[in-house]
Amino acid sequence: LKCVDYGDAGIDPFDPVASHEEVRKRVREIAETGAIPITLGGDHSLMRPDGQAMADVYGKGKVGIIHFDAHYDAGTNQFGHTVTHGTPVRNLIEEGHIPGKNFIQVGLRGWIPIEDDMMWMRSQGIKSHYMAEVERDGFDKVMERAIAEAMDGPEYLFISFDIDSLDPAYAPGTGTPEPGGFTPREMFPM
Repeated sequence: LKCVDYGDAGIDPFDPVASHEEVRKRVREIAETGAIPITLGGDHSLMRPDGQAMADVYGKGKVGIIHFDAHYDAGTNQFGHTVTHGTPVRNLIEEGHIPGKNFIQVGLRGWIPIEDDMMWMRSQGIKSHYMAEVERDGFDKVMERAIAEAMDGPEYLFISFDIDSLDPAYAPGTGTPEPGGFTPREMFPM
């Protein structure tokens, strides 16, 4: 593989909306060359500008997402803010960038989503594979399902990996730890 460090996107830690525009622009520039963008760092709100950039380049509805996370990230807002690490799924779907039926979540666990959010997710066709399913059926089987679901229509696949999808024993610095997550041994082959 030939890899290029394309540099950092201009981030303003006090303005996530402006920061997202910079990330979207940078990722779009990379994807337009035919290269595969890999974004590292930041909180998981960055799934929104990354997904927007993919849809900008490849077309709305032509990108499926596999979203590895402990949390559903499809909330309406956090403390009145709609652009947060807990809202990118809803943002991408409601903005029309990614079809809900091609938004696939893997590794969910914990006490959320709440009932209203769960009903919205179901109405959008989002498919969620909880850790209980991974434990019951095995990682390989769940990933076969997730890839088939994400690629049911789209031509391109975007992988979004939140560090809290790993068990906090392996990622103790995450801000939102949930026990019972993936091990590095499971995730490295993916």
